[in-house]
Amino acid sequence: SAIADAAVLCEIGGGRRLWLDPLPTVLHRSELDAALHGADPTVVGLVDDPSGQTRRALRPTHTAHLVLVGALGSGTTTAAIAVAAGFARLADPDDAHLYVVDGRGEPALDALAQIAHCGAVIRITEVERIDRLLRRLAEEIDHRAHVRERRPRTLVVVDGLDTLRSTLDPIDRSESVTNLDRIIRDGPLVKA
Repeated sequence: SAIADAAVLCEIGGGRRLWLDPLPTVLHRSELDAALHGADPTVVGLVDDPSGQTRRALRPTHTAHLVLVGALGSGTTTAAIAVAAGFARLADPDDAHLYVVDGRGEPALDALAQIAHCGAVIRITEVERIDRLLRRLAEEIDHRAHVRERRPRTLVVVDGLDTLRSTLDPIDRSESVTNLDRIIRDGPLVKA
């Protein structure tokens, strides 16, 4: 306030704010649409851009990989759910497939199983299902690389990648480690 008072006394007008207001703790869809001056189903959140002193829309549909990083309780799972829901809003279930691997035992991810696009929500303890999913996704990459036909877009949400990797460490799961690495490396390069 002292700086503002000094600006008034010197008749030089208010200066530019150094920081934007913090992002809201909870951002409802209606508030998001209002912040963007209209509805856009591809947007799932807001991203702070401190160096540009602005906020911009988070559109994960325009990225090959999206990594959400945060401490326990910081909202990364909630953000992942928003991304998955946004992905499902953009296409019919025949045109967009969703798979979820839960490495943290997060009950909130169960809600994604209710979306028609969702093929599975798999817990980290379901070893055979994880191995089968990774094998199927690697096979899909091979299929798309050799057969040029329209295929559904696929989104894989892994909540707790570090936990998933550590469970794939045993020697007898080396095929799954290879498949996971390949999906991360090659999956985005193959077009639907």
